[in-house]
Amino acid sequence: MLEAVNAVRAEYGLTALSEMPELSDIAQQRARECASFFSHTRPNGTRWYTLLEEAGLKRSVRAENIAYYYPTAQQALNSWLNDYSHRANILNAQAAYIGIGYYHDGYNAYWVQIFLGE
Repeated sequence: MLEAVNAVRAEYGLTALSEMPELSDIAQQRARECASFFSHTRPNGTRWYTLLEEAGLKRSVRAENIAYYYPTAQQALNSWLNDYSHRANILNAQAAYIGIGYYHDGYNAYWVQIFLGE
């Protein structure tokens, strides 16, 4: 997923995103949460970015893309690229870091991308 996202960004002359391990841990947690409650709101009723704040990763530039069903990273990425707001997150020139999460619950695949600025 990281290589595919950065290839798309390169097509638009944007810098590559760096994967941040802490951010990927959060994205992984979000992917598991999405399996039970598919929303940008967490199962406990708080917004997705509360996990960032709890981890000390509070930034003004932040975004989350979520998807389910798509069996491969490329298919999930293609679905995001075909939607204006998700595509804007991927192509945000102010984003510097990405966290990637994937979870399969036995029925569906859940994908999460979280973007952060400096």
